[in-house]
Amino acid sequence: MNRKIGFIGLGTMGKPMALNLVKAGYSLICFNRSKAPVKELVAAGAEEALSISELAARSDVIITMLPADKEIMKVYTGEGGILHAIRDGSVCIDMTSARGDTIKEIARIASDMGKNVTFLDAPVSGGQAGAQNGTLTIMVGGDKNKVEEYRPIFEVLGSKIFYTGALGSGKAVKMINQLLNAGNTYIMSEALFLAKTMDLDMELLVNVINESSGTSWVFKNNAPKHVIPQNFEQGFRLELMKKDLGLSIEQAQKNHLSLPVVNLIYQIYEAMSNQGYDKKNYNVVSQWIYQQNKPITGENGNV
Repeated sequence: MNRKIGFIGLGTMGKPMALNLVKAGYSLICFNRSKAPVKELVAAGAEEALSISELAARSDVIITMLPADKEIMKVYTGEGGILHAIRDGSVCIDMTSARGDTIKEIARIASDMGKNVTFLDAPVSGGQAGAQNGTLTIMVGGDKNKVEEYRPIFEVLGSKIFYTGALGSGKAVKMINQLLNAGNTYIMSEALFLAKTMDLDMELLVNVINESSGTSWVFKNNAPKHVIPQNFEQGFRLELMKKDLGLSIEQAQKNHLSLPVVNLIYQIYEAMSNQGYDKKNYNVVSQWIYQQNKPITGENGNV
Protein backbone atom coordinates (compact mmCIF):
# COMPACT_ATOMS: atom_id res chain seq x y z
CA MET A 1 0.00 0.00 0.00
CA ASN A 2 1.94 2.99 -1.31
CA ARG A 3 0.03 5.77 0.42
CA LYS A 4 1.28 8.51 2.70
CA ILE A 5 0.01 8.18 6.26
CA GLY A 6 -0.49 11.22 8.45
CA PHE A 7 -0.30 10.49 12.18
CA ILE A 8 -1.56 12.92 14.83
CA GLY A 9 -1.02 12.19 18.53
CA LEU A 10 2.38 10.80 19.55
CA GLY A 11 1.68 10.02 23.18
CA THR A 12 2.30 6.87 25.18
CA MET A 13 0.41 4.77 22.64
CA GLY A 14 0.66 6.85 19.50
CA LYS A 15 4.44 7.19 19.33
CA PRO A 16 5.28 3.47 19.30
CA MET A 17 2.40 2.82 16.89
CA ALA A 18 3.74 5.46 14.49
CA LEU A 19 7.27 4.07 14.85
CA ASN A 20 6.04 0.61 13.89
CA LEU A 21 4.47 2.02 10.72
CA VAL A 22 7.78 3.67 9.77
CA LYS A 23 9.68 0.45 10.49
CA ALA A 24 7.21 -1.42 8.27
CA GLY A 25 8.15 0.84 5.39
CA TYR A 26 5.20 3.21 5.29
CA SER A 27 5.74 6.82 4.26
CA LEU A 28 4.62 8.73 7.33
CA ILE A 29 4.16 12.40 8.20
CA CYS A 30 3.43 13.30 11.81
CA PHE A 31 2.19 16.16 13.95
CA ASN A 32 2.18 16.52 17.72
CA ARG A 33 1.96 19.48 20.11
CA SER A 34 5.04 18.29 21.99
CA LYS A 35 8.00 18.21 19.61
CA ALA A 36 10.22 15.66 21.36
CA PRO A 37 8.37 12.59 19.97
CA VAL A 38 8.21 14.24 16.55
CA LYS A 39 12.02 14.50 16.51
CA GLU A 40 12.22 10.81 17.41
CA LEU A 41 9.90 9.90 14.53
CA VAL A 42 11.82 12.09 12.10
CA ALA A 43 15.08 10.41 13.17
CA ALA A 44 13.43 7.06 12.37
CA GLY A 45 12.49 8.20 8.87
CA ALA A 46 9.18 10.07 9.17
CA GLU A 47 8.47 13.64 8.06
CA GLU A 48 7.21 16.47 10.26
CA ALA A 49 4.12 18.52 9.50
CA LEU A 50 4.18 22.01 10.98
CA SER A 51 0.40 22.12 11.29
CA ILE A 52 -2.63 19.84 11.25
CA SER A 53 -3.81 21.39 8.01
CA GLU A 54 -0.45 20.72 6.33
CA LEU A 55 -0.62 17.11 7.42
CA ALA A 56 -4.18 16.74 6.15
CA ALA A 57 -3.31 18.27 2.77
CA ARG A 58 -0.37 15.92 2.28
CA SER A 59 -1.85 12.62 3.52
CA ASP A 60 -3.84 9.85 1.88
CA VAL A 61 -4.61 8.19 5.22
CA ILE A 62 -4.88 10.07 8.52
CA ILE A 63 -4.59 8.26 11.85
CA THR A 64 -5.50 10.10 15.04
CA MET A 65 -4.65 8.88 18.55
CA LEU A 66 -5.86 11.59 20.93
CA PRO A 67 -6.76 11.97 24.63
CA ALA A 68 -10.57 12.18 24.41
CA ASP A 69 -13.68 13.32 22.52
CA LYS A 70 -13.01 17.04 22.99
CA GLU A 71 -9.61 16.76 21.34
CA ILE A 72 -10.99 14.63 18.50
CA MET A 73 -13.60 17.28 17.66
CA LYS A 74 -11.03 20.09 17.81
CA VAL A 75 -8.45 18.30 15.65
CA TYR A 76 -11.01 17.37 13.00
CA THR A 77 -13.44 20.29 12.97
CA GLY A 78 -11.70 23.22 14.70
CA GLU A 79 -9.98 26.12 13.00
CA GLY A 80 -7.12 24.73 10.94
CA GLY A 81 -8.43 21.22 11.56
CA ILE A 82 -8.33 18.16 9.36
CA LEU A 83 -11.66 18.66 7.60
CA HIS A 84 -10.69 22.10 6.32
CA ALA A 85 -7.67 20.80 4.38
CA ILE A 86 -8.32 17.13 3.72
CA ARG A 87 -8.28 15.85 0.16
CA ASP A 88 -11.24 14.04 -1.37
CA GLY A 89 -10.78 10.29 -1.33
CA SER A 90 -8.80 10.32 1.92
CA VAL A 91 -9.41 7.89 4.77
CA CYS A 92 -9.50 8.94 8.44
CA ILE A 93 -8.87 6.30 11.10
CA ASP A 94 -9.50 7.50 14.64
CA MET A 95 -7.96 5.11 17.19
CA THR A 96 -8.85 7.10 20.31
CA SER A 97 -10.86 5.47 23.10
CA ALA A 98 -13.89 7.73 22.96
CA ARG A 99 -17.63 7.79 22.29
CA GLY A 100 -18.81 6.33 18.99
CA ASP A 101 -21.19 9.27 18.57
CA THR A 102 -18.22 11.62 18.23
CA ILE A 103 -16.74 10.04 15.11
CA LYS A 104 -20.23 9.69 13.62
CA GLU A 105 -20.81 13.42 14.19
CA ILE A 106 -17.51 14.25 12.51
CA ALA A 107 -18.48 12.10 9.53
CA ARG A 108 -21.80 13.99 9.32
CA ILE A 109 -20.01 17.35 9.43
CA ALA A 110 -17.63 16.22 6.68
CA SER A 111 -20.57 15.18 4.53
CA ASP A 112 -22.28 18.54 5.09
CA MET A 113 -19.07 20.23 3.98
CA GLY A 114 -19.16 18.23 0.76
CA LYS A 115 -16.08 16.19 1.65
CA ASN A 116 -15.67 12.77 0.03
CA VAL A 117 -13.90 11.14 2.97
CA THR A 118 -14.13 7.68 4.55
CA PHE A 119 -14.09 7.36 8.34
CA LEU A 120 -13.14 4.28 10.37
CA ASP A 121 -13.01 4.03 14.14
CA ALA A 122 -10.41 1.66 15.52
CA PRO A 123 -9.70 1.87 19.26
CA VAL A 124 -7.11 -0.49 20.70
CA SER A 125 -6.44 -2.64 23.73
CA GLY A 126 -3.12 -3.98 24.91
CA GLY A 127 -1.43 -1.05 26.58
CA GLN A 128 1.99 0.45 25.94
CA ALA A 129 3.63 -2.95 25.59
CA GLY A 130 1.13 -3.94 22.90
CA ALA A 131 1.74 -0.67 21.07
CA GLN A 132 5.50 -1.17 21.18
CA ASN A 133 5.36 -4.81 20.09
CA GLY A 134 2.66 -4.40 17.44
CA THR A 135 0.41 -6.86 19.27
CA LEU A 136 -2.58 -4.65 20.04
CA THR A 137 -6.16 -5.84 19.82
CA ILE A 138 -7.91 -3.48 17.39
CA MET A 139 -11.70 -3.08 17.17
CA VAL A 140 -12.63 -1.54 13.81
CA GLY A 141 -15.99 -0.02 12.85
CA GLY A 142 -16.99 1.37 9.47
CA ASP A 143 -17.41 0.24 5.87
CA LYS A 144 -16.32 -3.41 5.82
CA ASN A 145 -14.71 -3.18 2.39
CA LYS A 146 -12.60 -0.23 3.53
CA VAL A 147 -11.63 -2.07 6.71
CA GLU A 148 -10.35 -4.96 4.57
CA GLU A 149 -8.57 -2.58 2.20
CA TYR A 150 -6.65 -1.01 5.06
CA ARG A 151 -6.14 -4.22 7.04
CA PRO A 152 -2.38 -4.21 6.20
CA ILE A 153 -2.02 -1.02 8.26
CA PHE A 154 -3.92 -2.52 11.17
CA GLU A 155 -1.81 -5.69 11.00
CA VAL A 156 1.33 -3.63 11.53
CA LEU A 157 -0.16 -2.21 14.71
CA GLY A 158 -1.96 -5.23 16.15
CA SER A 159 -2.12 -9.01 16.14
CA LYS A 160 -5.89 -9.31 16.66
CA ILE A 161 -8.12 -7.30 14.31
CA PHE A 162 -11.88 -7.46 14.87
CA TYR A 163 -14.48 -5.98 12.54
CA THR A 164 -17.23 -4.70 14.85
CA GLY A 165 -19.83 -3.31 12.42
CA ALA A 166 -20.96 0.20 11.55
CA LEU A 167 -18.94 3.35 12.20
CA GLY A 168 -18.73 3.99 15.95
CA SER A 169 -19.17 0.35 16.94
CA GLY A 170 -15.44 -0.14 17.53
CA LYS A 171 -15.48 2.55 20.19
CA ALA A 172 -18.61 1.07 21.74
CA VAL A 173 -16.97 -2.36 22.04
CA LYS A 174 -13.84 -0.78 23.56
CA MET A 175 -16.02 1.12 26.03
CA ILE A 176 -17.58 -2.14 27.28
CA ASN A 177 -14.13 -3.74 27.51
CA GLN A 178 -12.87 -0.89 29.68
CA LEU A 179 -15.94 -1.04 31.90
CA LEU A 180 -15.16 -4.70 32.61
CA ASN A 181 -11.46 -4.00 33.03
CA ALA A 182 -12.05 -1.21 35.55
CA GLY A 183 -14.70 -3.18 37.41
CA ASN A 184 -12.72 -6.42 37.52
CA THR A 185 -9.67 -4.52 38.75
CA TYR A 186 -11.49 -3.08 41.74
CA ILE A 187 -13.33 -6.32 42.63
CA MET A 188 -9.97 -8.12 42.43
CA SER A 189 -8.54 -5.51 44.80
CA GLU A 190 -11.15 -6.21 47.47
CA ALA A 191 -10.72 -9.97 47.06
CA LEU A 192 -6.93 -9.74 47.48
CA PHE A 193 -7.33 -7.42 50.46
CA LEU A 194 -9.66 -9.91 52.14
CA ALA A 195 -7.24 -12.75 51.39
CA LYS A 196 -4.37 -10.78 52.89
CA THR A 197 -6.27 -10.20 56.14
CA MET A 198 -6.65 -14.01 56.40
CA ASP A 199 -2.90 -14.53 55.99
CA LEU A 200 -3.34 -16.62 52.85
CA ASP A 201 -0.35 -17.55 50.73
CA MET A 202 -0.80 -15.02 47.92
CA GLU A 203 1.24 -16.92 45.34
CA LEU A 204 -0.78 -20.07 46.02
CA LEU A 205 -4.00 -18.07 45.87
CA VAL A 206 -3.13 -16.64 42.46
CA ASN A 207 -2.25 -20.10 41.13
CA VAL A 208 -5.55 -21.58 42.37
CA ILE A 209 -7.73 -18.71 41.13
CA ASN A 210 -6.08 -18.80 37.71
CA GLU A 211 -7.25 -22.40 37.36
CA SER A 212 -10.73 -21.71 38.74
CA SER A 213 -13.95 -19.94 37.79
CA GLY A 214 -13.00 -16.67 39.49
CA THR A 215 -10.15 -15.88 37.17
CA SER A 216 -9.95 -13.16 34.52
CA TRP A 217 -7.35 -11.49 32.30
CA VAL A 218 -7.06 -8.79 34.94
CA PHE A 219 -6.42 -11.29 37.72
CA LYS A 220 -3.89 -13.32 35.72
CA ASN A 221 -1.90 -10.28 34.66
CA ASN A 222 -2.39 -7.50 37.17
CA ALA A 223 -2.68 -9.32 40.48
CA PRO A 224 0.94 -10.59 40.48
CA LYS A 225 2.41 -7.67 38.51
CA HIS A 226 0.78 -4.67 40.20
CA VAL A 227 -1.69 -5.24 43.01
CA ILE A 228 0.06 -7.79 45.27
CA PRO A 229 3.50 -6.10 45.08
CA GLN A 230 1.79 -2.66 45.08
CA ASN A 231 3.73 -1.61 42.01
CA PHE A 232 1.98 1.35 40.38
CA GLU A 233 4.75 3.29 38.67
CA GLN A 234 4.34 2.30 35.03
CA GLY A 235 1.63 1.37 32.58
CA PHE A 236 -1.87 2.60 31.77
CA ARG A 237 -2.61 5.63 33.92
CA LEU A 238 -5.48 6.02 36.36
CA GLU A 239 -6.61 9.25 34.67
CA LEU A 240 -7.05 7.39 31.38
CA MET A 241 -8.99 4.52 32.93
CA LYS A 242 -11.24 7.01 34.72
CA LYS A 243 -11.85 8.74 31.38
CA ASP A 244 -12.66 5.42 29.68
CA LEU A 245 -14.98 4.34 32.49
CA GLY A 246 -16.67 7.73 32.32
CA LEU A 247 -17.72 6.94 28.74
CA SER A 248 -19.98 4.18 30.09
CA ILE A 249 -21.45 6.61 32.62
CA GLU A 250 -22.17 9.13 29.83
CA GLN A 251 -23.76 6.45 27.63
CA ALA A 252 -25.94 5.18 30.48
CA GLN A 253 -27.13 8.73 31.21
CA LYS A 254 -27.87 9.30 27.54
CA ASN A 255 -29.95 6.10 27.46
CA HIS A 256 -31.60 6.89 30.84
CA LEU A 257 -30.22 3.69 32.36
CA SER A 258 -29.56 2.88 36.01
CA LEU A 259 -26.17 1.16 36.46
CA PRO A 260 -25.56 1.45 40.21
CA VAL A 261 -22.45 -0.76 40.41
CA VAL A 262 -20.77 1.03 37.52
CA ASN A 263 -21.53 4.37 39.17
CA LEU A 264 -20.05 3.20 42.47
CA ILE A 265 -16.87 1.93 40.81
CA TYR A 266 -16.51 5.19 38.88
CA GLN A 267 -16.81 7.13 42.15
CA ILE A 268 -13.94 5.08 43.60
CA TYR A 269 -11.72 5.83 40.60
CA GLU A 270 -12.71 9.48 40.85
CA ALA A 271 -11.85 9.53 44.56
CA MET A 272 -8.36 8.18 43.84
CA SER A 273 -7.96 10.69 41.03
CA ASN A 274 -8.92 13.52 43.38
CA GLN A 275 -6.20 12.36 45.78
CA GLY A 276 -3.54 12.93 43.12
CA TYR A 277 -3.01 9.40 41.78
CA ASP A 278 -3.83 10.29 38.14
CA LYS A 279 -0.33 9.56 36.80
CA LYS A 280 -0.01 6.22 38.59
CA ASN A 281 -0.87 2.88 36.99
CA TYR A 282 -4.64 2.46 37.23
CA ASN A 283 -4.24 -0.56 39.52
CA VAL A 284 -3.48 1.98 42.24
CA VAL A 285 -7.27 2.04 42.68
CA SER A 286 -6.64 -1.05 44.82
CA GLN A 287 -5.32 1.26 47.55
CA TRP A 288 -8.77 2.72 48.11
CA ILE A 289 -9.85 -0.36 50.08
CA TYR A 290 -6.77 0.00 52.30
CA GLN A 291 -7.76 3.60 53.00
CA GLN A 292 -11.23 2.48 54.07
CA ASN A 293 -9.70 0.04 56.56
CA LYS A 294 -7.03 2.16 58.23
CA PRO A 295 -8.16 1.15 61.76
CA ILE A 296 -7.17 -2.40 60.73
CA THR A 297 -4.23 -1.78 58.40
CA GLY A 298 -2.70 1.29 60.01
CA GLU A 299 -1.56 4.44 58.26
CA ASN A 300 1.03 2.61 56.16
CA GLY A 301 -1.55 0.19 54.75
CA ASN A 302 -0.02 -2.97 56.20
CA VAL A 303 -2.48 -5.67 57.18
